[in-house]
Amino acid sequence: VKDYSYPYAHECNPQCPDRCSGPMCTHYTQLVWATTNRVGCAVHSCPQMNVWGEIWENAIYLVCNYSPKGNWIGEAPYQHGRPCSQCPPSYGGGCRNNLCYKDSQRSETEDMNEVEKPQVPMSPRTTSKPVPKLPKKPASKPSASKPATPRTTSPKRQSNPYLAHNIKCETKLRDKCKGAVCNRHKCPAFCLNRKGKVWGTGTYDAQSSICRAAIHAGVIGNGGGLVDVTRIDKSP
Repeated sequence: VKDYSYPYAHECNPQCPDRCSGPMCTHYTQLVWATTNRVGCAVHSCPQMNVWGEIWENAIYLVCNYSPKGNWIGEAPYQHGRPCSQCPPSYGGGCRNNLCYKDSQRSETEDMNEVEKPQVPMSPRTTSKPVPKLPKKPASKPSASKPATPRTTSPKRQSNPYLAHNIKCETKLRDKCKGAVCNRHKCPAFCLNRKGKVWGTGTYDAQSSICRAAIHAGVIGNGGGLVDVTRIDKSP
């Protein structure tokens, strides 16, 4: 958009005495956004300043510059949507008072075990590949003769394919692997909008939600699926 107005037309009840319309309305220009990491401010004086048609003599006002900036000339400063729907991935899905929120202090203080020390990358392997530790994978071939044994063993493999651990959307690697070795998990559906936090991009901390980190990495979709987890010091 070339120009935009503040406030919106439907917000004028019955009229808007202080209305701004043009390529740069000053109402939004001093916002500090979620990704801002540098702010610089200074006091500036002006003999005459036109404020929406009103002349201010010897005006003194505060000017702040911030980086990265949040709005650009010629683009609308805001978009309608659900609060926190555009929070940066580094915030781990945190939202407080309808604002992006990052928990700077971690509540869990107990010592991490050997599985938790490194960060955990999500390996983008497909779920169709069997685990090499299962030597009896081709046992489904005799199904044509319909013996009793394959009928009893086949449903067991379907209920827990390739020895995957069934977990919840909020389950963290720290919760699931206290001193144990487990690298394949089965995530349920609809974890995208759950509360589990995600720490990292591509390589994830052990306190991240396993399923939401897998969705963030693109390994699985919101429909769930199998997730292989590999310690970063064990990856090839």
